Amino acid sequence: MLNADPNARVENLEGKCVLPAFFEAHAHISAAVSTMYDIPLNDLGSTGEYIKAVKDYYAENPDVTFIRGFGWKNTCINTEKNPRAMLDSVTTSIPIFLSSEDCHSTWVNSKAIELAGITSETSVENGIIEKTEDGKPNGIFRDTASALIESECPDYSVDEYKASFEQYFKDIYQYGFAGGLDALVEIDTNNYTAYRQL
Repeated sequence: MLNADPNARVENLEGKCVLPAFFEAHAHISAAVSTMYDIPLNDLGSTGEYIKAVKDYYAENPDVTFIRGFGWKNTCINTEKNPRAMLDSVTTSIPIFLSSEDCHSTWVNSKAIELAGITSETSVENGIIEKTEDGKPNGIFRDTASALIESECPDYSVDEYKASFEQYFKDIYQYGFAGGLDALVEIDTNNYTAYRQL
């Protein structure tokens, strides 16, 4: 080996290829911010546990103007039991917005539906607004229907995005990743600004 440090550990790879690092070619890195600032629901497994987590958060943060959570499982929600009413039992004064673990569904309370201007007549292509027997939105929105609600969500701050990016890359470096491509960043948004500042 040419110019090897005398203290270097030499491994004979017998002709095998070595790559210095991996690069994540498609990741939703900006979504990692939710793991730091949203109510964590991933490790819970029932609607009762989800509601308790939201109630506990609200009790500990009575001055919040918006409640956000992430990670509920679709299989744990019985849509026939009016999920909207379950969240309304926590509060109807401020919006509650909970993203599912697969990011294809959202679960909200009446205040979030009201702010988004969604009614029994609202329809959407390539998505589903689930409804109660009387035809009102039951609080579960699927795929593109979620965008109707997401438009009312306040964005995370630039500092929150920066903190989440720094933690994300610190975590993936441990596994041999030297970088990643964020698959959804738009110009003139807080996550874009955070990237530029970093």
